[in-house]
Order: sequence, then structure tokens, then C-alpha cells
Amino acid sequence: MSLNRINIKSLTILISLILLVRVNVYSTVYQTIADGNWNSSSIWTPSKPTMSWGFTDTIYINNQINLNKNLNIYGFFVVQSGAMLSNDNKSITVKGDATFTNNGTVEIKSLKMDWGLTSGINNGTLTLDGSFTNREGSFVNNNLMTIDNNFNNSWDGDFTNNGNINIGGYFKNSDIYSGNGDLSVDGNFTNDWSSDYSTTGTITVQGNFINRGTATLGDKVIVGGKLTNDWSSSLTITDTVLVDGNIDNRGPFINNGYLSGDDFINQDSYTASGDTKVNGSAINKGNISNSGTFNVDGDYQNKWGGNTLTNTGSFSVVGDFTNNGDVGNNGLIYIQGDLNNNSQINTDGNTFVDGTVTGSGDITGSGTLCNSDGTTDPTGGAKANNVSCTVCNGDNVTTPVKLVSFEVKLDLDSKEASIEWATASEENNDYFEVLKSTDGVNYKVIAHISGNGNSNVLINYHAKDYQVAVGVNYYQLKQVDFDGKTTLSEVVAINNIKVNEINVYPNPVNYGQQLQLEFGAETDYQIEVYDMSGRMLKNIEGKGNQLRINTADLQRGSYMLRVVEGGRSIVKRFLVN
Repeated sequence: MSLNRINIKSLTILISLILLVRVNVYSTVYQTIADGNWNSSSIWTPSKPTMSWGFTDTIYINNQINLNKNLNIYGFFVVQSGAMLSNDNKSITVKGDATFTNNGTVEIKSLKMDWGLTSGINNGTLTLDGSFTNREGSFVNNNLMTIDNNFNNSWDGDFTNNGNINIGGYFKNSDIYSGNGDLSVDGNFTNDWSSDYSTTGTITVQGNFINRGTATLGDKVIVGGKLTNDWSSSLTITDTVLVDGNIDNRGPFINNGYLSGDDFINQDSYTASGDTKVNGSAINKGNISNSGTFNVDGDYQNKWGGNTLTNTGSFSVVGDFTNNGDVGNNGLIYIQGDLNNNSQINTDGNTFVDGTVTGSGDITGSGTLCNSDGTTDPTGGAKANNVSCTVCNGDNVTTPVKLVSFEVKLDLDSKEASIEWATASEENNDYFEVLKSTDGVNYKVIAHISGNGNSNVLINYHAKDYQVAVGVNYYQLKQVDFDGKTTLSEVVAINNIKVNEINVYPNPVNYGQQLQLEFGAETDYQIEVYDMSGRMLKNIEGKGNQLRINTADLQRGSYMLRVVEGGRSIVKRFLVN
């Protein structure tokens, strides 16, 4: 019995020794012990690694190494903190089940995570003069990646960005991209077919933004070109997205934040609980559901029959509104131009038209159809059978008070609003109520001002709003006679989008990268850049809501940025790496 125990114990020890020897054969650790060229045998211990096919051992870079050959990695490869591997003419390819980890500095031509279950982690600084490709494995960036050319996360690639990535070429994701890091792309951004892009970091794209898969954008996005949400694709935003070009939506688009762009075309479904600002014209060839604030500076068209606009929020059009589909309004629609209705409008809310109403379509509902002055009939007094909602009729309305002005001004420093109005004459005027809304639909009284009864001279009035909400604030003046009759003024809106809170990013900014400035709204500005000795290096004057400053002519180091806008001066510090 004792002999059997000894034999079993001996056999176990023998097997363990065999396994240890086998593991040792494939687990040799190669390390650098001095600075120098990769091919120099004197910098390695126990010897220079062969890096041939099947070489699955471990390599540690501990020093400043010139990579004077292209590398294929099959095993475990680690650049230690404080170490550096560099040569902008040489590339690294990670193959099979290999692992690449950078805790220091890597400056090479290109990095390719090739076919197989490769894995990569960047905890340091990774600079590529060429491109980055992740074909099939996983890669995590926890610090800084600078790619002078293109970024490709291919099919079956899983990329997580928790740091900063700056790309000089295009960005293309063909599988899974996630994380909370920031991304800057000088070229086009493409989330390709059936791919998943979901981040809570900022995105800056100088070119076009194209989504062909599923994209969820949880932070600020700036697009210098056009934004396209392609056919059968899905796009969701929860923060601010600013587009310099046009917006073309061809798939489900959910806006829970703020979206602005030039012309807007919707060819599928657009659902907005947030705000939408169209600087040009808007065309709807699908379905729009708006419960937020939707402002169009140009014309709006419901293009075809079957195209629907459902509004429970505020929908404002500076130009003309043409309806060839269906409109359902339970909120506020304000059209400063003409309304050409050739189909169906149901308004259980308020529809204001400062122009004229034409067309053969029906306008029904329990709401009202009026000019924004609250008294004028936009149909010109010719209420036809196809208009069955309540219509204001100026011939039957007396206006005891002649209002000559109604203005609301936002103080940029105090964030308070001054409400001012004037009357040229008054008759039986009891009092005024100042009404305020943050959605354009639901108003509350914020001030009660006594009237002057009867008057035939100019009288000025004013009130204050000490609690201006961030975003669009709507104001309306309600005038009440002694007999209880009321008159509503036009609606005046101000936009409190943190005009003075200037956003400077990325900060720190990498040398040669553009520093972005955002003012929150269009403003006249003067920008001055100083070094730490007080010497002024740049002086820029202009007008707009954003500015890009090239850092290629700045040295690495700290700088002071002085911004003069809105009658005050703001100083911010930034760092060029």
C-alpha cells in the first residue's frame, strides 16, 4: 500500500516535471537590456528573438529601441512603461492568437491586428505614420493613439476606445466599436453595414459622417461635412450633434438631444424628443414625430401622400409650409410664411400662420388657426368648408390696446431676461400677464403688470425673468380688459444655450492637431493666443459659433487663450503635447 502511494506520488512529480519542461520550451522570456537597434544581439537576453512563424514566446521591450525591421508577432509582446519602440518606416503585424501590449511609447509606420484571435492593449502612446487595422480580434485603447492615415476595424473586429484617438485619414468600423473615449477624424467617418458603434465620448469629423449600421452617440458630435443615416440603419443621439452640411436620414433616427444642420431630408422615420435646428429647408418623405422643438429657417414640405408630421411640441417654419401628406398637431405650429395645404391637417393645438392659407386640403380639429397676433384670420376671411377648426376673424375682434412693440432680451452675464413692451393707445386696459414656456405649448404666468386703463400716449412696460431655462424659452404677452376680454401677442423666443460658456477641446491637444472652440451660438469674437512669457502668437477675429486653430506652428507646451466675445473677456489655458 505504501509502495503504491510512492509510485503514484513519483508519477505525479514526473508528469509535472515533463509539463514544466514543455511549458518552458514555449515560454522563454526575451528582454532588452540596453538601448539600440532591434537586430543587435547585444541588447537582448538570453538572446535575440527569431520572430519566425510559430515563435510564441514572450518579449519585453524595456529600453529605447530602433525597430530596423518589420515584425510579425506570434506570442506575447509588451512595451514596458518608460520604454520606446520607434521607426516610422517599419510596421508590426500581430498574428494568430498573439497579444500586443503597449505601456510605453510606440512610433512606427503601421499596426495590423491580423486574422485570428489577436488581442491588443494600448496604455501608452501609440503613433502611426500609416494606418491601423483590426481584422478579427480585440483591441483596447486606454490612452492616446495618433494615426496619420486610416483606421479600419474590420469584420469580426472588436475595438474599445477609453482614451483619445486622432486620425488623419478616414475612420471605418465594420463590426463593434465602443467606449467612452474621444475621437477626431480628418477624413470621413463610416459605421459600415450591420456594424455597431456605441460611445459616450466626443466625436469630431472634418469630412462626412455616414452610418450604415447601428450607432448610438452619447456625447457631443461635430461634423464638418454631411451627415447620412443610410437605408435600414439606426441612429440615436442623446447629446449635441452639430452638422455643417446637410442631414440625410434614410433609416430610423431618434433625437433625444440637440441636432442642427443645413438642409434636412427625412426619408424614413425621425423621432425627436430633443431639439432640431434646420438652418436651411426641410423635406419630409417619411414620418416625423416631434415632441421637442423643431425650427426650420427655410421652407418645409410634407412631400408625398402618406408622409406624416406628428407634432406634440413646438414646430416653427420661417418660410412656407407645404403639406401633401398628413399633419397631426397637438402642440404649436408656427409658420411665418404661407401654408399650402393639399391634404389633411388636424390641429387640436395651435397653428399660427403669418402668411396666407391656400390649397384644397382639409383643416380640422378642436384647436385654432390664426395669425401669430392671435386675431387675424390667415384664410383672408374666406373660411371654406374644408376648414372646420376655430379660425380667428379680425372683423369680429376689437383690440382695445394698440401694442407697438414686444421684445425679450437675454443678459449674457446674469442669464436673466428683460421683457419690454410698449403701447401707443389703451382702452379699458386692466392688466398684462407675461407668459413663459419652455416647450412652446404649456405656458405659465411669470409677471403681472397693471395697465393704464385709457390712454392715447406711448407707454413703456417691463418685467424680468430671473429663471431663464437652458435652451429655448418662449414668451407671450396676455392683455386683459376690465370686462375680462383677453388678447395674446405674438410669441417671442430666446435661446439660452450657454453662449458664454466656451468649450475648448481636445485639451491637451496633440501637436499638429486642430484645437476646437465652440461658443454655443453665433457671436462676434476675437481670439488671442499667448505663450507663458506673455508673447502674443495669434490674433484671430471673426464671427460664428465655432473656430478651429491649427497647432502645427506652435511648440509643445502650455499656452493661454484669451477670448473676447459678448462684451467680456475669458481666459483659458491649453496644452500642446
